[in-house]
Amino acid sequence: LEQGHGHASPFSNRNASGPSCANRVNAGNRSSPSVRGSSGTQSARTPSQISASRGGDGRSSASPLDGTPPSDSGSTTMLIRKMDRSQPPETRLEAINAIVHLVQRKQIEGQDFGPVVLVLVEGLSQNLVPGAASPSLSLDTLACHHAALVALRALIARYPGQFNAYADMVTARLLIYCSLFPFELAKAAEVVLAALLSTLEPLRCLVAVQGHLNAADRTQAPAVRVFKKLVSRLPSAHLMEVMPALLPGLLRAFADTESVDLRKGAVLALVEMYVVLGNHLMVALSGKLTPSQLKLLTIYIHKRRVS
Repeated sequence: LEQGHGHASPFSNRNASGPSCANRVNAGNRSSPSVRGSSGTQSARTPSQISASRGGDGRSSASPLDGTPPSDSGSTTMLIRKMDRSQPPETRLEAINAIVHLVQRKQIEGQDFGPVVLVLVEGLSQNLVPGAASPSLSLDTLACHHAALVALRALIARYPGQFNAYADMVTARLLIYCSLFPFELAKAAEVVLAALLSTLEPLRCLVAVQGHLNAADRTQAPAVRVFKKLVSRLPSAHLMEVMPALLPGLLRAFADTESVDLRKGAVLALVEMYVVLGNHLMVALSGKLTPSQLKLLTIYIHKRRVS
């Protein structure tokens, strides 16, 4: 510009030796397509290259395990594979944490919801057998279980309307889990189960829980506790209708001589049924309770009335 038009550039320095600033920039542009920076030379990229590095749609293609979870279905599918229980615990834990981030941002696509729920529940139910002893698991595996429970609770909070098709399966697996693991994890699983049932219609909840009330294994105790919370949500007419099917399991739990928690849970469940049904329950229980059982139930009903 200076040579062609004879005008001084406002960026030039007449007193400095060597070519002007403008000439230096021009010379640099002609000699190399690189951009000078304070830390060295970085190759310039075209818009198409930038787009390609962002996955073609302008979004960053960061790894789902580097703290910036992806939002596309393909990445969710990759995480589902990494959460499979055949993977090492470290891989599973990272993938589950990435899924939690996606869930919190409501970035789970509809077609991925079912597979995510299934792989989380399958991971929890690995080596679990109703009535068997608590399995011995490594600390890494227990960390995966804790993360899976967190992920399930986040799914319930963010996608409450999509669990109806999975209610029976998830309820059954969580009840088994509650019955086998130490208090902390069992309590966490029971909280997840209560959150799940609170999002479903009461009659749908009863269908999911009813079969476990008559179970002859340790799943009966958490099922009774969950049922106790459910009773107040049930229509009295429907509770009256299903009462003959419910009472055998509850009465067997009431008479259990090994588990104090099971007996207390059965008493509290019967008290909640009395609140809904009144004397209809007492008529149904006539001749089925021992004098001491009837006295105990009456005491708890009185306490419930006072409270």
